[in-house]
Amino acid sequence: MEEQELDTYHAHEALDRVNTVLIMIEELLSKHPYIEQNENIKESIEHAADHLARAYQLIGLKHL
Repeated sequence: MEEQELDTYHAHEALDRVNTVLIMIEELLSKHPYIEQNENIKESIEHAADHLARAYQLIGLKHL
């Protein structure tokens, strides 16, 4: 993949995509009954969401 010059739109787009995935995790995974009843799976998904939330913050810091 060719490296392209990045602009502010790319940062905005990255923020939007991370936010979309976080919403999907919250709405589609975290609230699923199977996941809610399996603590180790639930913790793993929460861990992934925490990492994505941190990535969102880092993108925002670089963007602003």
